Order: sequence, then structure tokens, then C-alpha cells
Amino acid sequence: MTNSGRSSDQTPGEQILDRAETLIQTRGYSAFRYQDMAVMKLQLAARR
Repeated sequence: MTNSGRSSDQTPGEQILDRAETLIQTRGYSAFRYQDMAVMKLQLAARR
């Protein structure tokens, strides 16, 4: 995983990709949905 624990240094796109990578690694590709990424994007937008 590329996330070094410094999510504030990453762009929103990098944060989403890191979270997506974690989901795929923990739940597997077949359990990953693009809806998951949409939720992540909304959560990041709400923080700003």
C-alpha cells in the first residue's frame, strides 16, 4: 500500500486510490464496487 500515514500530503485522488487498494486487498476484487469509491469521494469532500 502506498499510504504512508500522511493523508494530508496526498491529493484527494491519491487518497481514494489508497482506500480502494485497501478495500481490494481486504475484501477481494469481486467484493469491490465502484459505489464504494463514490462514497469515499463524498466523505473526502465533506472533510474539506
